[in-house]
Amino acid sequence: SRVAESGAIITDEADTDPQFDAALAHAVNRVEQEYRGDGAVLEHIHQELADAHQAHAQRSEAVERHQIEASRGQERIAIARTAAQALLDEKLTGITLRPQVELLIRTAWQDALTFIRLRHDDHSALWQRHERLTGRMLQVVTAADAIEDVDLRDSIIEILKRTGYHSE
Repeated sequence: SRVAESGAIITDEADTDPQFDAALAHAVNRVEQEYRGDGAVLEHIHQELADAHQAHAQRSEAVERHQIEASRGQERIAIARTAAQALLDEKLTGITLRPQVELLIRTAWQDALTFIRLRHDDHSALWQRHERLTGRMLQVVTAADAIEDVDLRDSIIEILKRTGYHSE
């Protein structure tokens, strides 16, 4: 009956557990080769199979926990990306940028904002700092006359480096 229960659990090829499958095959082989009416042999095989089943259940639970955590992580990333996108949409409303500048802001800077938002809520000092930096950056790139803001440049470079972008 343990073999039937275990077989019923395995319903999808992706859910197979090679270790448990090997234990099942080993149990069947042992019954075929060792069982000669001695109940102790069956009890021993049953215990081995029960142990394998328990290990299988633990591995399955670990996989499920990992999938749940990964799903939550994906959800958090989506929320952070949406917040970063919303901030940029708000800041860019009514502003026309050169296509290259907008592309840079919509990719690299949005990635930086997404990473900040992943770790900090919208009331945090760091998120608010990045909101201000975004506003200042847009003031600089849309100004009629060239503005050199060394602090802004250095902040942006440092933030983008932490995000994985490099000056090359």
